[in-house]
Amino acid sequence: MQRKCIIRFLYILVVLCSVPVQSYGKDIENVALFSFNAEGAGKYSNLRDGLRAMIAGRLEAGKGISVVENSLSIEQQQVFIDGYPEESASVFSQLNAEYIGAGQLSASGDRLSLLMTFYRENGTAPIHLKTEAENEQQILAAVETLTKKITEEVFGIRPLPVASALPLQQKKGIEAFQTEHPDRRLKEDIVSGAALSMKDVGITIAQGDILRRSSSLADGVVSLASGDLDGNGNREIIVVSPNNLKIFNYSRGMLEERAEYPFESALAVHAVNTADLDNDGNDEIYLSAVKNNRLSSMVLSWNLREGVQVNMKDIRWAIRPVNLPGDGIVLAGQSRAQAQAYFLEPGLYILEIEADADSIRRGKKINVPGGVNLFDFVHGDIDGDGEKEIISITSTLELAVHSQHNRLLWRSEDDFGGSKIYLGSRWQEDNSGVIGEVANDGESFADLQYVPVRLVAVDIDNDGRDEIISAKNTLSTFKVLKNTRGFSSGKAVCLSWDGMEMQELWSTDMLDGYITGIEYIHYTGEGETSGEQEQPGEAGNVRLVVGQIPNEGFADFLDFSSQKGKLVVYDFKLVDKPVNSKETKQ
Repeated sequence: MQRKCIIRFLYILVVLCSVPVQSYGKDIENVALFSFNAEGAGKYSNLRDGLRAMIAGRLEAGKGISVVENSLSIEQQQVFIDGYPEESASVFSQLNAEYIGAGQLSASGDRLSLLMTFYRENGTAPIHLKTEAENEQQILAAVETLTKKITEEVFGIRPLPVASALPLQQKKGIEAFQTEHPDRRLKEDIVSGAALSMKDVGITIAQGDILRRSSSLADGVVSLASGDLDGNGNREIIVVSPNNLKIFNYSRGMLEERAEYPFESALAVHAVNTADLDNDGNDEIYLSAVKNNRLSSMVLSWNLREGVQVNMKDIRWAIRPVNLPGDGIVLAGQSRAQAQAYFLEPGLYILEIEADADSIRRGKKINVPGGVNLFDFVHGDIDGDGEKEIISITSTLELAVHSQHNRLLWRSEDDFGGSKIYLGSRWQEDNSGVIGEVANDGESFADLQYVPVRLVAVDIDNDGRDEIISAKNTLSTFKVLKNTRGFSSGKAVCLSWDGMEMQELWSTDMLDGYITGIEYIHYTGEGETSGEQEQPGEAGNVRLVVGQIPNEGFADFLDFSSQKGKLVVYDFKLVDKPVNSKETKQ
C-alpha cells in the first residue's frame, strides 16, 4: 500500500504547483539534470526518476530556465562528476547546457535527504544544495524548498510576488479582470464605469460592481452547466462531481442546493450540457458518461415538484447538444471505437430521438475538421461575416480556428482548455497504471482522449462578432507525458478575432489549481440567456461561473476522490456600446 501511494504521488503529482519566476535582463539558460543516485534511499529508492522529473518540470515552468535532454549513460555521468572541471568542457557542449545538476537521495528511517550539486560550464566551484523531508508527507514541501533554492542560488532568479487568494470573499475593482496586452484596447472598455490602470505586463480593467465570490463544494467539480430547468426564466447551475449531480440556485451571493442525483459507482460522467430539444419550455440535462468502459449516457429533467427524472439512460453514444449552422440546436453524438488505439470512433453525427423517447438513431454526419472530437469545439461567427467558424481545442491543447470549410485559419502557441478528465476506465492500481498503459478491465489505449474544458462562444458587446471564452490552465507536467497531466493554476480568458489571430481581451484573476468548467450567463429584464443561445438579449448584468479544483496539498493527490472543488462566481455589468477608451479615466 505504501508503495502504491508513493507511485501515485509521483506520477499524478509530477511537477505541480509551480511558482512563477522571471529572470531580469538574462537570457534563457540551459540545464541538464542527471539521474538521481538512490543507492542509499532505502524505501524511497523508487522515487529517483519521479523526483528528477518533478524538479525539471518546475524549473521549466518558470521563465529563464530551459531543461535540456540528458543523453548520457549512468557511467558517463559519473565520469563527468569525477573529472570536473578539467575534463568536462566537451560534456557541456554535447548537452548544449551551461549548467549540469546531479542529485542524490539518502534515507534514515522515515527521513529523506535530497542533495543536488550543480556544475557550471565556466568551471567554477560546484554549488551544493540540500533539503530534508521528515517523512513521506513532507516530500512535496522538500521539493518546493529545493526548487526555490535552485532558482535563486544557482540561476539568480527571484520569484514574482503571488497575489493572495480571497476564498469565500469578494474581490472588487481592478483585481477581478485583467488583460495581458497594453496595446489592445478595441473591446477592453465594455465594462461600465471601467477604470484602466497601466501595469508592467498589461492593462487591468474593472469597475465598482464587479464581485468575485466562491463557494466550496466537498464533492468536487468535474463539469458544470446552466439551464432553465423548470421554465421560470431563471437558470439553475448544474454541477457534476465524480459521485453525483447537484442542481443549485445562485442568488444574492448564496448558493442553494435544489436537488441531488447520485451516480452508480461504475458510472463516470465526463460532460454535462443543457438544451430544450423537445421544445417544452424546459431545458433538459444531457450527461455524457462511461460505465464499465462502455458509453452509457443519460438525459435527465428536473422541476421542484417532481425532482430529478430520468428521461433516457444507457445511451451508447457520447452526447452533447450543439448549435449547428443551418440546423440549430441538435443532439450530437460520437460512438465508441472498435479498435483499442483510441476510445472514440472518428466521426460526429446528429442523433435523432424517436417519438417515444425510448431510442436514438444516427442521422447525418456533422462537418468538423479531422481530429476534432465531440467535446473539442464550438461554432462562432468571430469575424462578423454571417458564417460561423469552428473553434476547437487540439489534443496538444492549442486553440485552433477553422473556416466552415475546415480550412485552418490560425493555431495558438499558448495552451487552452486543459483538463484532467479523460474517456474510459481509470488506470489500474499498480505500476502499469502509472503510465496509462492498462485499464482496469484489461483494455489498452495508446493515448488517453481528454475532454477539454468547454468553450463558450458569445457576442459579449453586441457588435455582431462572437468572442470566445476559454479556460487557460497552466500545465505543470511535460507534454510528452501524454497520459499524465497536472496543472498549477488557471484562469478564464476572453478572446476576440482581429482578422489574423485571436487576441486576449480580458481574463479573470489567476486561480490556484485548475479550472474545470466555465458558464457565461447574461441577465436581462425578461430572464436569462447563456453563451449557447442565439440571442444574448440587451446588455445588462452578466455572471461568469467557473468551476475550480484547488491544489489542496499532498494528501488530496494520493486519492482521486479526495479533490474538493469550488464554484467561483463573477458578477459584473455591461453597457450597450463599448466606452471610448480616450474618455475613460486612467
